[in-house]
Amino acid sequence: MAQFLKTLLTLSLAGGALTALLLLAERLLGRRIPSRALYLAWLLVLLRLALPVPGLLAFPAAADGGTAALIVAESAQTPRSYYGAEVRDPETAGPDAAHDVPDDAAESRTGVRTVDPEPVKRADDESEAQRKMTAWTLAFGLWAVGASVCLGWQLYAYFRYRRALFRSLRPATAAELSVLNALNPRPWPLLWHSPLADSPLLLGLLRPVIVLPVREYSPETLDGILRHELCHWRQGDLAAKWFAAAVLSAHWFNPLLWPLRGALDRACELSCDAALLRDMDRNEQQRYGELLLSLAAARPLPRRVVALSFATAKRDLKERLVQIMKFKKRSKAALALTLAALLLLGGCAVAMGPAAVPQAKTDPAELSAGTDAASVEETIPTEASADAAESPLPTPEPLRADESGNGQEITVSTVDGFLAALGSDRVIVLEPGNYDLTTATGYGGEARVGYSWAEVRDGYELVLEGLQRLSIVSAADAGSVNILTEPRYANVLRLEDCRTVELVGLTAGHTLQQGECTGGVIRIDGCDNVSIQGCDLYGCGSIGIEAVNCRRVLATDTVIEECSYGALRAQNSYDFRFEGGEIRNCGWRSSDGCFDLLQTIATTGFSVVNTEISGNRAQLMLADSWCAEVKLLGCRVHDNEFHEGMRNQGASPLLLGCFLRGNVPEPRLWYVDQRYMSPAVDAEGNELTPDDLERMEWQPCESDSVGIPVTTAEKPEGKVVDGIAEYRVSTVDELLACIGSNTRIYLDAALFDLTTAAQFGGYGSAHYYWQATFDGPGLVICDVENLSIVGQGKDATRLESLPRYADVLSFYNCENCTVENLTAGHTRGAGQCMGDVLSFRDCRGCAVSGCGLFGCGVNGIAAEICSDLSVTDTELYDCSEYGADLRDCDGTRFEGCAIYDCGQNTVWQSGCTGTTWDGEAMYQ
Repeated sequence: MAQFLKTLLTLSLAGGALTALLLLAERLLGRRIPSRALYLAWLLVLLRLALPVPGLLAFPAAADGGTAALIVAESAQTPRSYYGAEVRDPETAGPDAAHDVPDDAAESRTGVRTVDPEPVKRADDESEAQRKMTAWTLAFGLWAVGASVCLGWQLYAYFRYRRALFRSLRPATAAELSVLNALNPRPWPLLWHSPLADSPLLLGLLRPVIVLPVREYSPETLDGILRHELCHWRQGDLAAKWFAAAVLSAHWFNPLLWPLRGALDRACELSCDAALLRDMDRNEQQRYGELLLSLAAARPLPRRVVALSFATAKRDLKERLVQIMKFKKRSKAALALTLAALLLLGGCAVAMGPAAVPQAKTDPAELSAGTDAASVEETIPTEASADAAESPLPTPEPLRADESGNGQEITVSTVDGFLAALGSDRVIVLEPGNYDLTTATGYGGEARVGYSWAEVRDGYELVLEGLQRLSIVSAADAGSVNILTEPRYANVLRLEDCRTVELVGLTAGHTLQQGECTGGVIRIDGCDNVSIQGCDLYGCGSIGIEAVNCRRVLATDTVIEECSYGALRAQNSYDFRFEGGEIRNCGWRSSDGCFDLLQTIATTGFSVVNTEISGNRAQLMLADSWCAEVKLLGCRVHDNEFHEGMRNQGASPLLLGCFLRGNVPEPRLWYVDQRYMSPAVDAEGNELTPDDLERMEWQPCESDSVGIPVTTAEKPEGKVVDGIAEYRVSTVDELLACIGSNTRIYLDAALFDLTTAAQFGGYGSAHYYWQATFDGPGLVICDVENLSIVGQGKDATRLESLPRYADVLSFYNCENCTVENLTAGHTRGAGQCMGDVLSFRDCRGCAVSGCGLFGCGVNGIAAEICSDLSVTDTELYDCSEYGADLRDCDGTRFEGCAIYDCGQNTVWQSGCTGTTWDGEAMYQ
């Protein structure tokens, strides 16, 4: 906390100095500074305010670097708590045992020779540290309140204005749309009119909209307005304005930065004008100036509303007109001087930053030398392993013909022999050699029993389908059998709907060099009990092992190396474990490390145990979204380059016995973004501070399977009517337990809040999963037929979900599913969100009947690649955007429906055919 505020103050002082320098340069040089260069310079100042890159000048806020260095040195020598109090050695007794430990004992236990500092008064030091911590806590609270108020006021003003504006939108004319399409043949931005708009404006970061005042426009006037707004959109000026709002809210306390917002807005408009003037002749430039004058009477948009308005303040209008009158294309010499000026400003920005604090560096090997097998007397027992419930799934057992008696052993030495041997209940032994799948006879041809070829962008990938009790093993030592493929968009091996499959001693990959690709090494879809033992999975695969909708995936003594994006990814799965292996040199060297090394999404049970993780480059070491039972146990994590360490949404991950030093950044900087982070915890559930992470010593840990049952509620008693199982449910957990094909579910309670599910997030079942989003998971029903969810009536049964970025209820790859007689939505009243109410994707013959679908959903109904969707007697209201959004759908029918109080009371269509409203065709 203290370090954060010191860094923030240092950045603020540096940014204030740069702001004053740039304002002085503007005043002295005037129009000799090109508009584009001035705009880029202000963006550079914003970046300096946001990025804590070490500088060369030590500002007063960081003047106590010597003290910080001393604290770091002390923490490397003597274990200390987060508040500076000394940690007692559990092996010694007595209240002063920690002070009486001999130097030799301390050295033998930590592996580092301690240097006893000069005697000081411990009690006075501790009380002084507590007083300082209290002061920093109060300062942090004051800063947080100020930043929240500043940013919250801007968000409130923006959404209030946006809501009022969107309620008044009127469609543009066909002639106006033709002008927009000629300038920008893309779906975004949209073009509308509004009586509330005093000037043409552009707003909406994700779904941009150009709004014009209600009036008649000549073709020349409309062309100039649209070119201006489209120029803003293409330059990303909306994103820059939101970035400025966020950064300046964080630095609200610095009066030196208050002029920055206005200067940035002015430079943004001048830069946009200059970009347009470069492609105009003199007559066109004169008409553009007249257009500015014609809109001069319009009121500029309030600065607290983050949008781009054509009209500006009168003092800025004069500057824009002067630029038009005196505009000249810059020569190469002027461009060179501009570049030199930007480089000079960049050099100042680098110099004016937090000074780097020298820290005591210790070799990870030296630190871990005292915790090797000779010095560690026992491993850390995990609480889950001691108290875990019996797993609901059988642990995969190795399949051997001489042991099981129900399989056959087949030895092969060629690719064709390997493919011919594929099947269930067998062991396939591969003789040493290379097995290049692209050389197979019939490569990319028709499917055979047990496998098929799936087409990808640059070739085909091998898909093993529906196999059971299959082992693929190496006949000799590990590394002698190499399964490879050439297409970089293909997975080397892909398993679908398989049960109890074992891969032993194999090497698999594309090429030894990393590269741009989207195919992984091993991809596992919808499988149970997959075991990967003693394998070497190498690049250029995007991911080493990826599991989607799987149960029980165990990789032991396996190496993942040179993969382009990351190492492990588990989504909507149950019990994914990687034990006793290595993850090294992953992450594309020429990229910015924008992918995550370990990623888990909506999964129950994701464990990385006793694994060496080194030489990798990634955005995050661990990205965890709405999962349960995420664990890092006994891992050595060193010599990696991460942008951040961990970002955890939902439950906190468990960290035990991990060595986490020698990385970029150090563990003390791993919790960078507090908004999206649940801190890691220890075995007792205590939150681990950055200092706790940095002090943690390596110890091997025992592995354990997940002790959470797949389902938390049993189906209530039901009955079968005409081949359909009927159930009556009163809780969300009962509803989830009943989801399946040929089922009708009656909702007997008044409210079903999906966020109250016992397993909200994590793994679902074979027929539903939780789709992780920004602020929580959404329920997705998948791969079912003839499912009906029936309420007691539109005003009697309500289905809700709190996360505003998640759909309330989604259907994926379903057929003949219906939602009847209920009300569904996020919250009453439209609002800013990204989730729809009901969503259908790749569905056939589904129906919505007698329902009320309300805000704040973006759309009441969203459908993509669907056929024969029927919506009858349904109200769509209070949604932020459209009543319904249809994309690439065929035969959608609306009968007896109503759309009102939405952002746009209509049905949006793209690539659709056969859409009707009360029997009449609806055209796009």
